[in-house]
Amino acid sequence: MLAKASRCDATNELRLTFVQDGADVSGYYQCAIGNTACRDIQDAGPVSGGSLSGNRLKFQVDFANDGSDCVFNGKLSAASASGAYACYAEGKEVESGHWHLSKKSSIVPPRPVLFE
Repeated sequence: MLAKASRCDATNELRLTFVQDGADVSGYYQCAIGNTACRDIQDAGPVSGGSLSGNRLKFQVDFANDGSDCVFNGKLSAASASGAYACYAEGKEVESGHWHLSKKSSIVPPRPVLFE
């Protein structure tokens, strides 16, 4: 499934802050524009429905502006994470691709930052 023409080959830099509580992962994201505007021009929001099982990471980003959401699945290592994502609107896939995270800071209580 291809993204809207305005998002084809889009690259976005996101700052993700994860908070882990056992196997549950939550947090928030902030978008820094790469070569295109963030999805639906929403530059910040919550990370929800996340889980960590072994080195498998899954989380969801909801976009209130258009009611869409993106589900991210991937593998976590000590210094990075990567995987695939798919975005859905009105029950249909509207965008998919790959993602990569690099660790920028260490864990800092009380809101541990795993990756930014």
